[in-house]
Amino acid sequence: MENKIQPQQLGLVSDLMKAIDNDDVELFLETLCREDRSYIYGAFKALQSNGYEELTLENWEKESFRKIKEKFKDNKGDYGVVPQVRYHDKLTGDIFLQKASKDGSPNIEETEIKYITLPVILQTSLTEDDEIVGEWKLSLFVSEA
Repeated sequence: MENKIQPQQLGLVSDLMKAIDNDDVELFLETLCREDRSYIYGAFKALQSNGYEELTLENWEKESFRKIKEKFKDNKGDYGVVPQVRYHDKLTGDIFLQKASKDGSPNIEETEIKYITLPVILQTSLTEDDEIVGEWKLSLFVSEA
């Protein structure tokens, strides 16, 4: 199933790019799904209990952010958001950043198309009024594990 990208999903990608451009760890963490934030925190706790007592959560969050920034370091500003999302099911999918050609137009030669895939998940929660709300979040760590 493939559909047009939703405004909230586009905003999510925009927030990720802003976080990378501004080296904003807090904004980066806000783009992540609960499972990714739990993965970062769980890995931190495991490292701390296995001999890395001097490691701080702040430094581990920065290190986790650095790993994601590595994907963008050589291509910063060269990618545009593909206007479709490829859904795996109703709750998960992929947003693609496509490398543009040298003149800035989308690269249409199939053999040269390069993508960065951003896995997304619809994260649901209950409001105080017991309403179910959904919000798209990035799944950058758990989807790779």
